[in-house]
Amino acid sequence: HHEIYARDTGEYLYPAACGGDFSWPVIGMAKRSDEKLLRVGADGEYALSYMETPVKRQIRGLRLAIVDAQFDHRDRAWVMGWKRPLVSRLGVLSFKSRRVTWGNVLRDSVTREAWLSESIFFVPAAVG
Repeated sequence: HHEIYARDTGEYLYPAACGGDFSWPVIGMAKRSDEKLLRVGADGEYALSYMETPVKRQIRGLRLAIVDAQFDHRDRAWVMGWKRPLVSRLGVLSFKSRRVTWGNVLRDSVTREAWLSESIFFVPAAVG
């Protein structure tokens, strides 16, 4: 069984508590503003659905192992992938084309070394 970290509540959830079929390994999980859940596996298999058993699809042309998924405040689905361990890239998943548009390798802004991360976190902009 895989536990899933719910960023909005800070709790760990058992997959069965989220409904549907979790017989496949889920790496990243995020909730969109319309309450649909995105579930993504390391091999690029994903599902976007409510709590029912999801219809699985495959990301086309995937050359990276997926390690996380998250929606931003505009409901864009971001995924993080590795080509080799701890060298991360962020990309935007298009549900229409089932492809990811990848950015450059994530690097530290000061040292320019590869950013060692396996999770996506969005920091809200300062207000005021």
